Amino acid sequence: MQANDKTNFPLHYFMNEFSDDAIKRTDLFKRIAEQNDMQVLPGCYGGEYNNDMVAIGKQHNEVIVWLGIKVTGVGGDLQLDRKSMGSFLQFSTDWFKMVIVSLRLLGAENTADLIEEGLLKRTLKLGLLYIDLESGEPSVLPMAIQD
Repeated sequence: MQANDKTNFPLHYFMNEFSDDAIKRTDLFKRIAEQNDMQVLPGCYGGEYNNDMVAIGKQHNEVIVWLGIKVTGVGGDLQLDRKSMGSFLQFSTDWFKMVIVSLRLLGAENTADLIEEGLLKRTLKLGLLYIDLESGEPSVLPMAIQD
């Protein structure tokens, strides 16, 4: 799976769900997820004023979960939100439990079950979709459960 859809617009590091950048990033996340046969889940999964989204897919019997879109900081760093879905670090076990509860409340039982099974078996293949602020290039950074 790859992110090969370079941005054609200037990006800023800070944003909120109402900013022009947020709308552009949301569209880019959806487009890249769809190019990789992934389903974008409803809702936002970041901290305050953050519109991080989650996409899920299957490839070679693996459940793939992407989070994003993040943007690198001035030094090229990336950061997971530490207070997301309540007070949980993104991609942590507790964060995933909140994602599962949220999906069940939305009636997305099959997706919740898929994530829950992968979480229990530790078979989720995680990726952080981000954009390099300087080059505008999107990439996927492989991740592990953050416990």
